[in-house]
Amino acid sequence: MPDHALPPQPACAVAQTVGAWRERRAAATDRPARFVLPDLAVVAIAQRPPTTVDELAGVRGLDGRRAKVAAEAGLLDAVRAGLELGDGALRQPPSDQIERRLRPVATLAGAWLAQRATELRIDGPLLATRADLHALLRDSAESRLANGWRRTLVGEPLRQLLAGEGALAVGGHGELVLEARSHRRIAG
Repeated sequence: MPDHALPPQPACAVAQTVGAWRERRAAATDRPARFVLPDLAVVAIAQRPPTTVDELAGVRGLDGRRAKVAAEAGLLDAVRAGLELGDGALRQPPSDQIERRLRPVATLAGAWLAQRATELRIDGPLLATRADLHALLRDSAESRLANGWRRTLVGEPLRQLLAGEGALAVGGHGELVLEARSHRRIAG
């Protein structure tokens, strides 16, 4: 293995090209991406890019056989491409950050979403991830909560909450209840 880690920018470039290779390989072999190359291995490769099959075999998350197959399939080429990627070609994901004033809203809405997922017997991240909620809070049309079945189940109620038309309250059994806002303050 190389004895030093890359600074953040080249590591991001290697992660980008290796991630793209993993997605293409997963599609070509009709297997989940994490079975082609585990997340742990993508991170390890990005931090300390291997240049040989022997170095690849030493990557955390890969055994020797898998490393050989990955190298033959072009993983080392993807690593090299990442190391040669110019700054202008590096694609940064959109920021998931929300305004500071919305952080308490995100916390409360997240708690309601988790409860709603339990009520609906849906895995929480399938219903909504933190990124989905933040996209809705940023009023992004690309939020999964702004479209389809998620909009109906949770997006529209959350939109009403954010517009000041709804309020979160604690029900009689300790559950969170999203209800019409009365506009009557108890304190503050």
